[in-house]
Amino acid sequence: MKKKRIILWLIIILVAILAVVVYYFQSSSGTGGMRGAYYESETSRLGNIATYYNFTGNVEVKESQQAAAYSAATVREIYVDEGDAVDKGDALLRLSDGTLLSAEIAGEVTAVDASVDEAVAAGTPLVEIVNFETLEIVVKIDEYDVNAVSVGDEALVTVDALGESFDGEIVRISKIAQQSGDVSYFEATIAAQTSVALLPGMKVSAKVLNESVDNAVIVSMDALQFDAYNQPYVTKMSGREYVQVPVTVGINDGTSVQILSGVSAGETVYVRRSVLDMMGMTGG
Repeated sequence: MKKKRIILWLIIILVAILAVVVYYFQSSSGTGGMRGAYYESETSRLGNIATYYNFTGNVEVKESQQAAAYSAATVREIYVDEGDAVDKGDALLRLSDGTLLSAEIAGEVTAVDASVDEAVAAGTPLVEIVNFETLEIVVKIDEYDVNAVSVGDEALVTVDALGESFDGEIVRISKIAQQSGDVSYFEATIAAQTSVALLPGMKVSAKVLNESVDNAVIVSMDALQFDAYNQPYVTKMSGREYVQVPVTVGINDGTSVQILSGVSAGETVYVRRSVLDMMGMTGG
């Protein structure tokens, strides 16, 4: 019984403390009575801001060869091993019918699926070669964005597993859509001329420039708020009071936003601290 009474008193005390805190925050949340202790200052600045289209895809093989038997025969000689580097025209394998299979591309032997004196059927792949120097990036562009990108556009490619990025260029956009759920997408190929150690199948993300503005007035997205009519504003100080100043906004990159009017470079604006956001009190 005594334990229950202690718990009850603890609950009452906690509720009382919460009520005091809520009242304190509410009393400091009006336009003319907001207390500086709950806001931190930020200085607007001139800077560059850009938005991008973002796509995902994979590293894929551009040049490969599967050397296969033209007719049923027996393997007489094998001239390469898995992992060997070959040049175009190098001998790979000789069959009992006199056929000499040669490399049609330069690259690395990735598989030797035969042994000497083994009987093979016509069309059986015997040696595989991949050119790892000419890998390419293939990304999916959904039907809503495909008209916004073009062959020749620059793309910043990031290899997820390696955490490395490099510049590329879109060299092809398929005109035949593929289906993924309820959305159609088109494959775009990005040339991968890079020293990054790519391997086929690696996942990548790519971004292509949408809009950019140089020397824009910029504040953080945290500094931008919206009133009851969904009109944007920032908080400034007038005398000893905080006031809401309407602004016109341009583009944003998710972190920063361009201010077209209402704030000049070098002005101080105020950002509501996260403790108020946690309590759901936007104060405006």
